[in-house]
Amino acid sequence: MDKKKLEDNMRHELNKILLLCETELKNEDYIVKERFSRSDNEVLKYYFYFSLITRELMAKNIGVSCERQLRRYFEAPLSVLNNFDLCNKIASYLKISYIDFISRIVDDKKSELNYQSSLLEAIKQYDEKFSIAARRKLTKLILVILENKIDIDCFYESSIFMISKKQYKIESINRLKMFIGKYVS
Repeated sequence: MDKKKLEDNMRHELNKILLLCETELKNEDYIVKERFSRSDNEVLKYYFYFSLITRELMAKNIGVSCERQLRRYFEAPLSVLNNFDLCNKIASYLKISYIDFISRIVDDKKSELNYQSSLLEAIKQYDEKFSIAARRKLTKLILVILENKIDIDCFYESSIFMISKKQYKIESINRLKMFIGKYVS
């Protein structure tokens, strides 16, 4: 999956939150003015389609300090993945698990409907056992894999194969054992 696709997936999730925030405002009888985009920037067109009140509510709901910072996340959506706490807040606001949120970003939406990344499925299986530090490291690992245009499942399956066939150096296996022992309870 290329970087553009990842950015589009992240923006899609952020846009969902904008819609939820606007609905929340309408439910509280706020008058939401007629919408129009004040931006020629294609990336921010949808963002500016919503009122300032809606954008500020979104920033408050996901724990972003101000609307301007929120705009930066829309401009560079992959920077959200570098902020573990923000990922957790977005996931909880969307009422999904952290791993499901990452899956939504990573999975190719145009591929088969039943397709699910084997790495992400393995992570979901052990989700409760991972500490916060392990989740942060997994997020960074996934981001590095994707930014370097490496097939995430190919990486996962070849790593498992090399471990099972003992083709990694002993020190690599010891590091992996240390990682698992330290972060998985």
